[in-house]
Order: sequence, then C-alpha cells, then structure tokens
Amino acid sequence: MSRPKRRNKPYKPREVCKVAGLAVLLKTQVIDAQTCDLKERELFAALESLRTGTANDTQIDILCDAVNLTAKRCESGDVPEAFPAASKGRDALASIIERAHRVRRWGASGEELTALRDAVAYYIAVMRVSTHIEMRDASRRVDIDYRRDEAALKKGSQNG
Repeated sequence: MSRPKRRNKPYKPREVCKVAGLAVLLKTQVIDAQTCDLKERELFAALESLRTGTANDTQIDILCDAVNLTAKRCESGDVPEAFPAASKGRDALASIIERAHRVRRWGASGEELTALRDAVAYYIAVMRVSTHIEMRDASRRVDIDYRRDEAALKKGSQNG
C-alpha cells in the first residue's frame, strides 16, 4: 500500500528584524563585556610592567591611547566627570615620557602610577558604556591631534 502524497505547506516569508542586523553592521551596540575585560587586562598588565620597570614602547603606546581616548570623550561632553582623572593621567604620561628620554628606560613614580591607574579605570568605565562608533570617533580625533602635533614638531625642527 502506498501512502498518500503529502503536500508541502505554502512558503511564508518570515519577518526579519532589521534593527538588529543594522546594529551589527553599524556596530551601534555597546561594546561587549568580553572585549572590555580583554582591554582591561592588557592595560593593567602595561601598568604593572611600568611599575616593575619592564615596560616597552608598545605598552606605553597602549596607555597613551587609553588616556587620550578618555580625554577626548570628556572633551566632547560625554563623560565630563572623568576629565580630572584623564588630565592627571596625561600629565603623568608626559612626565614618564620626559624621564624616559633622559634615562633611556620606562619607569614611573607612585603618584604617576596612581594617576594612570585612575585614568585607566575611567577608560574602562567609559568603554563599557560606549558604542563602537563613539570610541572610533574619539580615536579619529586623537589621531588628528597626533598628526597635528607631529607636523608642528617637524615644522619647528626645520625652522630652528
């Protein structure tokens, strides 16, 4: 005995959530916790190596980027409460870099480490509530400042 032929149900297209797909494409969602935790470990490892005197240029660059991004987000009015910590962090980095040029080694005083630790903590807090676009915009503004400062240094060295 053969079975009766089964008819397929007619195709009904399902509704696709366009907002979720667009959010993924534009990265308008808040930065996920795993990414923040990874960056936090990286930054605190850089601080620890600075404390022990074993820091390298890459770790200093990571700290500079974090402090400068925090300052840029503060300047744009997103997180004004972080500005004092970011400002002290910038001053501490300037002092550390100036000392490194003199002694040819990375190192920091206790006050500088405390200022950097506070600035990094604010950076992580800012990152946890930011979208990818907000952080990318702040990064672009930092890059523009870097390029402007480098151009001014080149111009100054050519004139003097």
